[in-house]
Amino acid sequence: MGRNAIDLTGKTFGRLTVISSVSQPKNIKVTKKHWLCNCECGNQVIVRGVSLRNGHTQSCGCFKKERVKEGLNKTHGLSKTRLYETYKKMKRRCYNSNSKEFKDYGGRGIKICDEWLDKDNGFINFYTWSNSHGYKEDLTIDRIDVNQGYSPENCRWVDYSIQNFNRRTPKNNTSGRVGVEITSCGKYKASIRKNGKSIYLGTFATFNEACRAREQAERGLFK
Repeated sequence: MGRNAIDLTGKTFGRLTVISSVSQPKNIKVTKKHWLCNCECGNQVIVRGVSLRNGHTQSCGCFKKERVKEGLNKTHGLSKTRLYETYKKMKRRCYNSNSKEFKDYGGRGIKICDEWLDKDNGFINFYTWSNSHGYKEDLTIDRIDVNQGYSPENCRWVDYSIQNFNRRTPKNNTSGRVGVEITSCGKYKASIRKNGKSIYLGTFATFNEACRAREQAERGLFK
C-alpha cells in the first residue's frame, strides 16, 4: 500500500465491509485502489476505493435487485406516471439552464434536497414521501416558503388555488410577504385571494401580526 493510500480495511460502506486490498497484476497499471468486500447478503465483491468513499457503491448489487423486485426503481413502470413527470420537471427547472422556468428557480438558488436528488434512490425517496403525504393526481407540489428549495420539510401537495396565492412576492409588494402590504399610514394590511377574489383580513399595527393573520387564513381556507 502506498505511503499516502487510505487504509479502508474493516470499514463499512452501506452494506459492504472491507476485508482487504486487492493485489493487481504487475503488467497492469492501476490508477484506482481496489478492495475486496463482504456484503451483508453473503456475497463478496471487488470495489474501487473511490466508489466506496463517495457512496456510489454500497452493496454487491443486491440492493438494486431488491428494489426491482419490490417495484421501486426506474424499471418498474413509474417513469410514465404523472408523479415521475413532476419529479423530472422539478429537477429541470432547478438545474437545467435551458429550461424556461430556470430563472425563477435554479437561477435564483432554488435547489432540491440531497434525499430527493440522490443518484440511485432520489426518485424512490420522493415517491415514498409523496404517497405518505397526501399525493393525488389532481394536486400539485408546492413549496411552503417560496424562497427555499424542494425538501420534505418545505413541500406539500395542494390544489392550484393554494399555489397561486403562495407564489413569489410580486415586485411591487412593499413588505416582502405575500398578502401583506404597508399602508400609507405605516400599518400593515393583510389579505388573501381565493377564486379570483381578494379577501380583506384586517389592518394591523405590526408586521408580525399581519403575517399571523395571513397564515391563519391560509390554514383556514385551504387546510
